[in-house]
Amino acid sequence: MTKKDNIINQIDRIKDYFAGLQFYNGRILITAQFDPSWVITDGTYKIGDKGDVVIAQQPNDPLKYFLASNDKIELSDIIDLIEKILEPNLIAQRKINLFNMKVNELRNLINMLTLEESETITFKYKHAKKKIVEENIPQNIEIIPETSITEQEQVKENKNNKKV
Repeated sequence: MTKKDNIINQIDRIKDYFAGLQFYNGRILITAQFDPSWVITDGTYKIGDKGDVVIAQQPNDPLKYFLASNDKIELSDIIDLIEKILEPNLIAQRKINLFNMKVNELRNLINMLTLEESETITFKYKHAKKKIVEENIPQNIEIIPETSITEQEQVKENKNNKKV
């Protein structure tokens, strides 16, 4: 992958928020526009030992400005910072949307029920099961589907009998 392709891919990852790329006194300046309800603190963010990126916003301007403090900071460093800012805000936005959806479901349910029935509403939730990512499992570990211990012993016994 060429450096040009890499830059295009990086910008593509933040395309919904990317507003522009400029150079200011030899330093990279990226402008981005985020949801106004998001929390993005203006200030200086250290990028390892390369230097800092300053995030600022002008009054009455919807754009955030990401300015590199020197020419050692690369475009990918600033995009990585933008992605770190995006992640918690996108999660918060998804939770707000889910909350609003669940409130509407509850509102509709309560509208269909009597007051007495509505007072008996209870809430249950399922714990999300952790997904096993097979590529992270060492080769010498075998995944056995959820079974009882005796069934697991039978599976192992059958495998041992086949090896003979």
